[in-house]
Amino acid sequence: MLILNFALCDFFSSLAGLLALQKTVFSGSSLTYIFHGSCGYVSSYFCYFLHVLVCHSFAHSQWILMLSFLHRYYILERISPEPVKILRLCVIAYIPSLIFVLVYLSDFANEEALRKVVYSFHQKYFYHIKELWGEVVIAGNLSIWSPSTFAAIIYMTIPCFPIYAVIVIFRYRALKILDGRGRTTMSKSTRTSHKQLMKALTIQAIVPIFWLTASSLYLLLLFQLVDGAIFENMPFRIMECMPMLTPLISLYFVRPYRSVISGWILPDPFIKPVILSAMLSTLNGLPVVL
Repeated sequence: MLILNFALCDFFSSLAGLLALQKTVFSGSSLTYIFHGSCGYVSSYFCYFLHVLVCHSFAHSQWILMLSFLHRYYILERISPEPVKILRLCVIAYIPSLIFVLVYLSDFANEEALRKVVYSFHQKYFYHIKELWGEVVIAGNLSIWSPSTFAAIIYMTIPCFPIYAVIVIFRYRALKILDGRGRTTMSKSTRTSHKQLMKALTIQAIVPIFWLTASSLYLLLLFQLVDGAIFENMPFRIMECMPMLTPLISLYFVRPYRSVISGWILPDPFIKPVILSAMLSTLNGLPVVL
């Protein structure tokens, strides 16, 4: 269930990012975005919706990552919870992200008003010349200090700190158990599998460094410490590396996935029994990882 949540976040953030291709253009206290993607053929509101979906997916993936560490610790301490309980937990964890979407969508500004703001603050780029840029698609928020936009910015930036604090704490507790200072009824193979899964989650927890880098660049642009079209395009391009790397980590560390991919790339009759064995092990309970 948690892997499915990760997959959905990665899929929707990648699809929405491809259709939007937004860049951030800071215009005073206004938060404006110029969209180069195909969403512009539909409407500026559709582009804004895709932007909100991208931000929502990136932010929600951090909650799912925290739940993954909590789930691994819970399994080590007790037993694996029922799928219904995991589903219920995922639904509860999604409530803040759903509220974020509804709140942020409610602050969609008038496109013509934003267009005037962008044209006045960025005259050197000649965005008003259609022969140079075509019909520029602009969407965003008139003021970052409006309650809706400010709340959305807080949700996108602040929760990552307590989330990572929880991850560090429960990673330490889980590794403490796996080192033999906790549950003793665990077989050696099961202990090894848990350690490898923890390693995969730990590496996955490093991936959001792209989020930190993009956020830092975002702040530099906000306070006009850096400027230019290249820098304006970079924050979202950097963040879009995250949904690309996360599936690759899962494919490498979870042996059933790795075995299937190996079977596709290097078809060999001797590999098929290994794949079948790995799949059966996964169906019986714990994913087998090496």
